[in-house]
Amino acid sequence: MIAKEEVIPSGMAGRKVLMLLTVLFIAVASFSASATENDSITTALRGFINQALTFTERMPREKVSLHLDNTGYFRGDKIWFQCYVVDGIAHTPTVLSNTLYVELLNPRGKVIN
Repeated sequence: MIAKEEVIPSGMAGRKVLMLLTVLFIAVASFSASATENDSITTALRGFINQALTFTERMPREKVSLHLDNTGYFRGDKIWFQCYVVDGIAHTPTVLSNTLYVELLNPRGKVIN
């Protein structure tokens, strides 16, 4: 298992998440400046942000990449592949999953033995 080194999300998805949280933070800060009128909006935005962060912590996303050695194969060819399972936000190796099962399907969607 590879230890998770990076805590701050990186890559395009990580930048999008950080941008969204930054925009939401600015929106909450600007709404809280006029506290009496917008208390319900501020509370709702803070609640939404907290729920989004809680969901991300409880239900982490993983992404799988499968690299093949060729674009097409004939009967009897050996298929060499390599798989990566990474954290869905930070794109670092995940520590959640240990096993990945891969099935080879024919054009009709049936598993090839």
